[in-house]
Amino acid sequence: MGLLVLVPFWILLVTAFKSPLEAASSSAVAFPSTIDPAGFVQAVSGSGNRNVLVAMLNSALITAGSVVMLILIGSIAAYTIARRPGKLGNLAYIGVVVGIILPFQLAMLPTYVALRSLGLLGSHFGMIVLYTGLLMPLAVFLYTGFARVVPPDYEEAASIDGASRLRVFVSIVFPLLSPATGTVAIMTGP
Repeated sequence: MGLLVLVPFWILLVTAFKSPLEAASSSAVAFPSTIDPAGFVQAVSGSGNRNVLVAMLNSALITAGSVVMLILIGSIAAYTIARRPGKLGNLAYIGVVVGIILPFQLAMLPTYVALRSLGLLGSHFGMIVLYTGLLMPLAVFLYTGFARVVPPDYEEAASIDGASRLRVFVSIVFPLLSPATGTVAIMTGP
């Protein structure tokens, strides 16, 4: 069964090294008669949108920017929700859960119109904003679950020592949320 799963990857690999004529005329799983790296050269030496290296760099920039924004904003929002008892905190948490449940297709047109009116279409920053907005409910949901089990005793001790709320979060709470940070980065990054 394991070898059967690898068959599509084998087809991809051997087809990449075939010439266009041989790829069209020979079996998909057959080894190429002559190794032709022209496809790789064309992919790397292309200009503009046809260059694979530029596409990989764009993808890395957008992914890194989105993950950083999700970690920064999501952790602060989740900490606030977890430490805000009562109706307001519960209402915010329900809003996050509803954001996970609702499909993106409901907001696709308004999102496009908003990005167009802000001049963010076709830019790296626009894609970072889009992905951050799409994945923020998931990030807040994951962080909230972890933040609720962090005992508030550490925060109280730090505030007695004179630390501000921001200092307490940065120095004490955020390091304790490192498992959630790893989970958010893994689930939203690739």
